Amino acid sequence: MQKIIKTYLKSLEKIIDAKSIYEMSKEDIFDMNSFHASEVYMLTEEDDRFLNIRASHFVVESGYSENHAGKCFLISANHKGIRLFSLLLDSSQDSSH
Repeated sequence: MQKIIKTYLKSLEKIIDAKSIYEMSKEDIFDMNSFHASEVYMLTEEDDRFLNIRASHFVVESGYSENHAGKCFLISANHKGIRLFSLLLDSSQDSSH
């Protein structure tokens, strides 16, 4: 199941691509603040790189954005004390919030 989820997430449009909070622009922060989670999943790997983030545990939040039409996913993980975030969009799915 994790492989299916990972393959699906890799196919989505990247709104934010593996950035720390220090690397985010004002637009990125605006997109992060407009995201609302409705479900949370955990993906585990053996110290792997996923969506340009290296870690062994990835938190996947699914939900919607006030700024984008479709279902959104916020992925985050911490590697050596730095948390990175990727925000993904599936515009083919209704966010149904």
